[in-house]
Amino acid sequence: MIRVKVNFAFQLFTACLKPYQQLQNKNVDVRFMTKDDINKVHALCYEAFYEQWIFAYENKSFELSRVITADSYKSNEEKMKNVLIATVDNEIIGMCELSFYKRKSKTFTIDFFKSITHFPLKSMIITLATIGMYNHIATKEPGEATVDFLAVNKYSRGLGVGKILLSKADELAMQKSCNKISLLVVFSNYGARRFYEKCGYSSTKAFIFKKWFLWGNEGAFKMEKNLLPNTVH
Repeated sequence: MIRVKVNFAFQLFTACLKPYQQLQNKNVDVRFMTKDDINKVHALCYEAFYEQWIFAYENKSFELSRVITADSYKSNEEKMKNVLIATVDNEIIGMCELSFYKRKSKTFTIDFFKSITHFPLKSMIITLATIGMYNHIATKEPGEATVDFLAVNKYSRGLGVGKILLSKADELAMQKSCNKISLLVVFSNYGARRFYEKCGYSSTKAFIFKKWFLWGNEGAFKMEKNLLPNTVH
């Protein structure tokens, strides 16, 4: 009986380890997002930010979160040109969405308001409050890029995929003549904050607010990284 338990435990361990072993022996490719990626990107973002979606949309979280992820790409193909996709053997394992400074940009459009008219009232309020607050605290200066989403699937975390995506994000930002790149990380995500620090980011501001203003989180740090050599913020 003991031997059976040990064998089962070993099989379970090796099954969990298999995706890591496969990834370690293969190259990670990074490309831009296409229309064909929309559903997979939504599933990836849903997995990565599951708790936030549940807070805002409860039992309709998968369906309604599409408006923030998948549907936003369908209505704005230009947006996909700023989304980096990490793949192994053509399977999507991570994504990184960037945005860049615009002199005039709209937080909400008529099409967006139409897209959330079927939301429950609470979910609609949280969505509007969160997106409005996010766009306010993530306001960019000229020459600044922002990482709006970074997600890696659960089987590929801790293997450098996020670091590869951030490195490619730096390259894309510099191609667009940016001298700085920034992102927001919520207070409770200590692991992410340490990860970004290892990637060259440092905290520059802290924002505190009610949970309804950022997908159930009570605050966030703005972290920045200079893209020009020999500069200090």
